[in-house]
Amino acid sequence: MTTTKIFGNKIKDLRNKFDFTQSDIEHFSGVNVNIIRQIETGRSGTSKENMLAIANALKVPIEEIYINDYKNTVVLTVINSKGDCGKTSIVQNLSYELSLLKDKCVLIIDSDLQCSLTKSFSMNFNIKNSIYNALMLSDDFENPSNIENYIRELPTTYAYRLRCGGF
Repeated sequence: MTTTKIFGNKIKDLRNKFDFTQSDIEHFSGVNVNIIRQIETGRSGTSKENMLAIANALKVPIEEIYINDYKNTVVLTVINSKGDCGKTSIVQNLSYELSLLKDKCVLIIDSDLQCSLTKSFSMNFNIKNSIYNALMLSDDFENPSNIENYIRELPTTYAYRLRCGGF
């Protein structure tokens, strides 16, 4: 089930909205109550057929509770309140390893006030493109759908150095 994303909380919320129990969903969908319980708690996935049956029982489109081609996202956070402990180097090296050697897409968010990581990638700091500006000064803080506007590509020279295997 690594390529699917099931919204267990969404299923639970919809079930509660319609005042259904898990047994009611079992009755209307034909999906075993133990599977429904595992889906809602996030402990297990299930087949697309079961999700379609649950969606039909809840009278919602399947896309509301299930994404077929979803790829799991892994969030790695490097944090330490002490300076000079290697946070920038760790993130720089991890991004290299994951992007080039493991062929993964990597998004790096530099939230350090010194912007050392941004500078280490030969990028100029710009307050208008900062994470602070994206989250705190956005007109639509509750729904920052324009967050993509703050993502920048690596400069060509740096990307070339990465492809050649050196910093």
